[in-house]
Amino acid sequence: MRPYVIKSISDQDTGKILKTTKPKVTGQPISTETAKQVRDYLETVISAKKGTGKNMPLMVMK
Repeated sequence: MRPYVIKSISDQDTGKILKTTKPKVTGQPISTETAKQVRDYLETVISAKKGTGKNMPLMVMK
């Protein structure tokens, strides 16, 4: 999504909306399958027997 700052432009005297903007889809950065693969790779840093993050304390989010 391309971010946008102004939702609409209106005439200050009449209040009539002159222009309305909406978010614009500019593309999907990576596919769903690629995102799943990357997530799995990152997870192995913690879960693998020789994972480099294995000994790091994890903060549990509730």
